[in-house]
Amino acid sequence: MLTTEGIGAMYAGFIPILAKQIPYAIGQFTVNERCTEAIYKQMSPETKANLGPVQNLSITLGSGIVAGFAAAILSHVNFDFHSFISFMLY
Repeated sequence: MLTTEGIGAMYAGFIPILAKQIPYAIGQFTVNERCTEAIYKQMSPETKANLGPVQNLSITLGSGIVAGFAAAILSHVNFDFHSFISFMLY
């Protein structure tokens, strides 16, 4: 591939993949953090102090699930863009 198409063919999909992955990662981390903050903000200080490891893990996992759904929705548009750009390049 390198000898027939050149070095550019090796990185043809790099920019489109970045256009998909960067918004996905930013969306996932942001929604995860905001969701966790919102849950803990609703609790009184006494409740937060009395949470056990299972409850903390449940909050973290629940926030991660919500963040995963939000990031999947966010990156769907970029996936279409990535498919279009990849189609145009080849």
